[in-house]
Amino acid sequence: MKKILSLCLVLLFLSPVLFADDAKTMPGKVGRLYLAPSMTFVPGQYDEKAKRSDYEAGTLKIFNLGFALEYGFNDWITGAAQWAPGITVASDIKPALKEKGMDPKGDINTNGTADLFLGVKFQLISWTNETPQKEKTVSTHDNIRFSVAPGIKIPLGGPDFEEEAKNMGKDEDATFGSMDKHALAMGGRFYLDFMLSKNFFINLYNETIFYPVKQDLNKAGPEFYAIKGAIAPGMGPAAATVMAAEGEIDYKLDMTWEVEPNYTFHPGDGVSLAVGLPLKYTFSPPPEFSVETKLSGPAKAGVEKAIIDNLEAQFGKQNGTHTLGLNPSATAFFYKLPMPLEFKAQYNIPLWARSEKAKHTFALQIRAYFKIP
Repeated sequence: MKKILSLCLVLLFLSPVLFADDAKTMPGKVGRLYLAPSMTFVPGQYDEKAKRSDYEAGTLKIFNLGFALEYGFNDWITGAAQWAPGITVASDIKPALKEKGMDPKGDINTNGTADLFLGVKFQLISWTNETPQKEKTVSTHDNIRFSVAPGIKIPLGGPDFEEEAKNMGKDEDATFGSMDKHALAMGGRFYLDFMLSKNFFINLYNETIFYPVKQDLNKAGPEFYAIKGAIAPGMGPAAATVMAAEGEIDYKLDMTWEVEPNYTFHPGDGVSLAVGLPLKYTFSPPPEFSVETKLSGPAKAGVEKAIIDNLEAQFGKQNGTHTLGLNPSATAFFYKLPMPLEFKAQYNIPLWARSEKAKHTFALQIRAYFKIP
């Protein structure tokens, strides 16, 4: 049990968001379907002081399939359902446990689903050069485009880490990482394009997501069960009561900022190529915890405080999580095919982080366009 307790901050949120975009909206009555396979490699992690260390036992590997569907209700309103990361179908995260002195016999993975984002994108300011196609936008401007996209994240469920910890204790296969926070969330995305020429613009992007509903600690990670298991043996007859403790985690918010220069050119008829170099920063504040036991008197207060203190230490009470990375991309759009197709390749390079993984992700987006008259 103490070995499980030492897992702190190893296996949370291993895949980056794939669908940051610019301020353009879809043409009216046109839809776009995405398939987005991605492969994430995690050779190590950053501690709370931003010091990086690599795993001696190897590299974590996660293969994920993401999906999205977007549709232009008219030229300036686009609806979107985005599932990215989507479903992790294969992964190996055993090296992270071996780094902490554990030697599980079964396969240890982070397979499962992420949550679904539903949103509507409104273009409030269109670029003057697009006004023949954007006559119904609120306003136009010679140098900028601006859009907002309120949305909601629908939790699709995740592992029950109490059960998964028991599986690992029995030398069985176990899912010991979560692809998302699996709590209801809502917020918005903001897109601002500075149009420097017909082919070149700089995009500023922000996503701020709030979590108004707290999550069951048993679904947040293995830490809660491990901490109870470390405290219970010293409680004598009250050990079972300690193990029955319940708790919640308040994630507060997630925030992403991105700046991307983007250049597009046309090497031939019916083909456009684009390259981008996004610089992305993400931040999540330290979560807050509440724990309830059926103990009484000083034991109740002492045990609950001990659990919360350990949780705060495990989840990074002082700093929260921070990441800064580059995401170079290249896009090819074949727009004169019977069904226009677009291919985007992107690679995530970590530059700096606190209390986070050193995640390298290669992602491919395959986008098919269709029109509904």
